[in-house]
This record gives sequence, C-alpha cells and structure tokens, in this order.
Amino acid sequence: MSRKHLLWLLLVCLILFVSNLDVLYVNIMEARNFITAREMLTHSNWIHTTLNLEPRYEKPPLPTWLTAMAMWVFGKNNLYGLRLPAVISVIVLVFASFKLMTLIVKNNYHAFVSSLVLATSFYIVFSGRNAQWDIFAHSFMMISILLIYKTLKNDLPQYQNALLAGFFMGLSILSKGPVSLYALFLPFIFSYAYIYRFKGFYKQLKPTILALILALTIGSCWAIYIYITDAHSVRTIAAKETLAWSNRNVRSWYYYWNFFIQSGMWSVFALIGLLYPFM
Repeated sequence: MSRKHLLWLLLVCLILFVSNLDVLYVNIMEARNFITAREMLTHSNWIHTTLNLEPRYEKPPLPTWLTAMAMWVFGKNNLYGLRLPAVISVIVLVFASFKLMTLIVKNNYHAFVSSLVLATSFYIVFSGRNAQWDIFAHSFMMISILLIYKTLKNDLPQYQNALLAGFFMGLSILSKGPVSLYALFLPFIFSYAYIYRFKGFYKQLKPTILALILALTIGSCWAIYIYITDAHSVRTIAAKETLAWSNRNVRSWYYYWNFFIQSGMWSVFALIGLLYPFM
C-alpha cells in the first residue's frame, strides 16, 4: 500500500507543479533571483551576490545558486528550466511530509491524505511553481524535522541522523535565514515536547548540540564571510533594511490574520476542525 500511495502522490505532484510551469508571469521576487543568478554566471559573483551589479546581501544565496545551476543547464531564457529547482524542492517537501506522518501515526493512508492536503494548499502550490526562496527553506527544514523525529524516537544516541538533521537545517537557514525555524521547527519542537513530554530529549542531548552547532555553522558561514570581506556594503544594506522595516513596512497588529487563507480551500475545514470541540 505504501508504494501505491507514493505513486498516486507523485502523480498529483506532477500535475500540480510540473504542468504548464512556464505559463505564469515572472513576479518581482523571481526576477531578482533570476537577475542575481544571471550575474553569477556572467560575472562569477557566486559569493558576493549582486543585483544589477550592486551588492545584494538581503537574502542568503543557496536558492540563487541552485537557480544559476539550472540556468547553466537550460539557458538564461528557459523559464521552465529556471523554475525546476523549486519544483523539485516542493516535491521533496511533500514526500518528506508523507514519510514523517507514516512514522508518527503508523498509518500510510492517513499520511497519504495529510500529504495530499499539504500538496494542494494554495501557498504550497504558489511557492512550488515560483523560483523564490521560501519553498527551498521549508523543504530542507522538513527533511531536518524528519531526521530529528527519527533521532528523538531512538533509545540510543543517533549521531548520524542528528548531524544530517543539522546539515539540512543549515541549508534551510542558508536559503532564507530563520524563517523556517519559526514556521516549522519551533512548532514541531513545542508540539513534540507537549505530546511526548520531552521523551528522548535528554538521551539525544549530545547529538542535538552537535547538530545545532553544524546548522548554525552552515547557515551563517556566508553571512560571516560577506561581513568580513565587504563590511561597508553589509552595514549600508543593514541600515537600509532597518529603516524600511521600522518605517515603511510597519503593519498593524492584525495584518497577519489573513495568512490562514494561504491554505486555500483547506482553510474552511481547518477552521471547522478548530471550532468543532466548542460546537
């Protein structure tokens, strides 16, 4: 049954994410990624990333590196090829979710339905068909969470799984900073601690510490190198970003309430599920 579910899940992912991939117009976030990737190939700006030949250090470079590799293979004007890394990332995200759910609930059908809900959520469909940073960060973090769960559920110290979890967590940070730490990792850790009462935490303390050190090392290496080699540009960009987020991008406290609709049609059922115990 597991193989059957995997095949159906793959078919759904191919229909959702691969078909008509080059139809949607290029949005502003994609355009910045594509331009930076093109300048990586043209001017070899792989570390000191640029946008229109000006330093662009606001975003970590891993998704842009992957886009540049796709650009090298498929050409600079092949939109289908440039979006393929994001498509691969979202499919990996869905299958990692399926594997995690099979370990948690021990039920392939439950995991299959859960993964279908994830794959057909609006935010996932949108991000998976655009060459942006978010889907890479979430995909790497989901793999990390899967390995963390396997580590915590084992009675013996699991250095291999823990270090692999730290490696993928570092790749997530190198994709979009701490965004996925807040969005996926912390909710998972809080939920695990609440449900399992910290079971496995203390047995895996040393592997966990090593994993976190590895994750922070990988995630911060580019930023540290950039600061050492181009401190003036880093300070200029940091000042500009600080000014923007403290003035121009200030939002009201209820601004993010509409984010639940990013689940698309599933937001209706999610709200019913949350309200059901009180009905």
